Amino acid sequence: MKLVCPCCGYAADADGFIAEIESGRAVALALKVPSPLAGPLMSYLRLFRPAQRHLTGRKVEKLLAELLPMIAAGRIERHGRQWVAPVDAWAAAMEELASRRDKLTLPLHGHGYLLEMLSGNANGQEAARESKTEDARRVGAHRGTTDGGPRSYAPVVKQQSVPPQVTQAIPPHIREHFVASGLLKTTDQSATGDTDE
Repeated sequence: MKLVCPCCGYAADADGFIAEIESGRAVALALKVPSPLAGPLMSYLRLFRPAQRHLTGRKVEKLLAELLPMIAAGRIERHGRQWVAPVDAWAAAMEELASRRDKLTLPLHGHGYLLEMLSGNANGQEAARESKTEDARRVGAHRGTTDGGPRSYAPVVKQQSVPPQVTQAIPPHIREHFVASGLLKTTDQSATGDTDE
């Protein structure tokens, strides 16, 4: 049985009209994709196209319906863990997969490769952050702190006895700091600025 479009006169069987409806829904979903992902997503979707054929609207709709909630959430679940997956990570992973087209078994049947790449990249970034934190902790321990922050050099620098005329040349607020931290030992009351006149 043939159906006819009342607007343009296009005639096809019911399957043709159903395919058009599915294509329309796929386009509606595609409009929800963040703009930085438009190009990478098109390249990625081509990996699902069977040889010598086009992707059907139904297939595109299914693929987008699977991807969009994860993209919107900005995270994925893989290997029992949740991984952060911002839009730029999705774009990079899709572009990288598309560039490896010749090494993949096509057409793809699911998002396993993509999710594996996203989780692997997130894991690598997490490891780099942990390494940087550990390096800072190690440097801090070497300097005598555990958090990598500044430390007092009072135990390292030998306390000095300085003649009063030299200590008088040091501004009072700095001199007080040196005395309080143990870096400066005054020889008399006048060196600290505590004189009774």
